[in-house]
Amino acid sequence: MRTLSASLLVTGLVLLLLSPPAAAEFNFGASCEMGTVKVSGRTMTGACHTVSGELVCSSLDLNGCVTNSNGQLESPG
Repeated sequence: MRTLSASLLVTGLVLLLLSPPAAAEFNFGASCEMGTVKVSGRTMTGACHTVSGELVCSSLDLNGCVTNSNGQLESPG
């Protein structure tokens, strides 16, 4: 169940984060290596390219950018 929840969370985040702006440096799907994106607890980690093309490890506390609104994942703001 936990693996399924993590997979659904990553899928939801990808859908939320693929919206504009479309510039590659702001586009999650275009600038991060999808095979490296993992969720552990409330933290998402992955390898993403900088504007200059360097690949760096990055992490994000999901509690700061994803909420559960009556069973629906949402991004506040």
